[in-house]
Amino acid sequence: MRLEKLPNGFYAEVPVDQGMIVVRYGKLSEKNDSLSGLLNIKLKAGSHVFKLYSGRWNCMSTRTRKDLANYLSRVTPKTFEIDWHEIIEWLAQGILEKYFSSSEVLRIVPSEHAEVEFLLYPILPKKHPTLIFAPGGTGKSFVAMYLAMLVQNGMSLLENTEAEQGEVLYLDWEVDYQEAQRRFGMLRMSFENQDLEFPLYKRCELTLKDEIDDILQAVAENGVKLVIIDSVAPAVGGDINDSHKVLNFFQAVRQITTTGASVMLLTHVSKKDKDEDSRSPIGSVFFENLSRLTWELRSEMFDDGIFDFALIPRKSNFGKLDPVGLRAVFKFHGVHFSKISADQVIQYEKEFVVYDLLKRLKSATVKEIANQLGMRKEKVYTILTKLEKRGKIYSEGEQWKVREVVLEDILDLNEVDYNG
Repeated sequence: MRLEKLPNGFYAEVPVDQGMIVVRYGKLSEKNDSLSGLLNIKLKAGSHVFKLYSGRWNCMSTRTRKDLANYLSRVTPKTFEIDWHEIIEWLAQGILEKYFSSSEVLRIVPSEHAEVEFLLYPILPKKHPTLIFAPGGTGKSFVAMYLAMLVQNGMSLLENTEAEQGEVLYLDWEVDYQEAQRRFGMLRMSFENQDLEFPLYKRCELTLKDEIDDILQAVAENGVKLVIIDSVAPAVGGDINDSHKVLNFFQAVRQITTTGASVMLLTHVSKKDKDEDSRSPIGSVFFENLSRLTWELRSEMFDDGIFDFALIPRKSNFGKLDPVGLRAVFKFHGVHFSKISADQVIQYEKEFVVYDLLKRLKSATVKEIANQLGMRKEKVYTILTKLEKRGKIYSEGEQWKVREVVLEDILDLNEVDYNG
């Protein structure tokens, strides 16, 4: 028998002949001489799941324990011989003991093993939140899904680094299950001739704070090691510059990491930083301060279905980390990811900034672009001619314009831009 105390309640498994009893006890409230909460009891036997009880229950009352055991004895299929009185008494005593016990005060003993443990090196440290930020429509979700597949299947991101397999839970505020199926289906091209497992998925409608009970239960039931939040703005709900809302959000994130799971947070850049060399996540400064590791995702688009990414560490509590480069090739309703040098992407940053501005302006002169970006006209002209040679832009007299065909049409990312 196993009973776990979760940040929001309790989870228990009791093996019985022919099956397993699964118990969830959450939304707890303590009042006078009672400790009550929402109790769910299921009996799993092979492919069959018997929902035996769902309702509020006071675990401190001797009478309610007895009444619950009697009720379960009546509704349990006769093919199962289960001593519900013994199980309910064990459950109640275990809950009370764990609920009213506090954490120990321990003396610090220096550890001989000071190395940081990573779930996926160097992107995801174990048991900590990691933030990845980039402008909308630049492929954050696809990159996150690719990283999710690596963790789910125990594959490393970099050569000569160890990989740890772990169950992944993808929390989606952006699209829906059918779109997630399509995107993960496209990723199969990156793992040809391999037997794959795919992550767990949950479509979220409420804020993370309001969804946290169900999320923690899913984490406990499935032994989840990585939770991905896509994306932060709707998961926070309301004003993401509101420190109170953001702290509530990170309190929920903390509840997840307390279980031993890592958390990947996906977010956008602030609107004022879209054209800057140094960008920051949108919203409150707490997003950077409370994330243990922060990566900026830079990208370069090519018209032949190629997307180059650079994951650049902007804040690390784990020492110096090097940028990571990825290439995604989109073709035949699939996408193939491969490792490249991050320098190949970073060298395009100035070109990307100019291209992104021109795309939004529709048409501009060298002088107008230089004034907007604070760059020398000679530098802007050099970048424009490079982009023209690669077929991304063209000129009409002094006006420069972006060609109509862009990779975003191929990706069909459907990302929501929360920058307004």
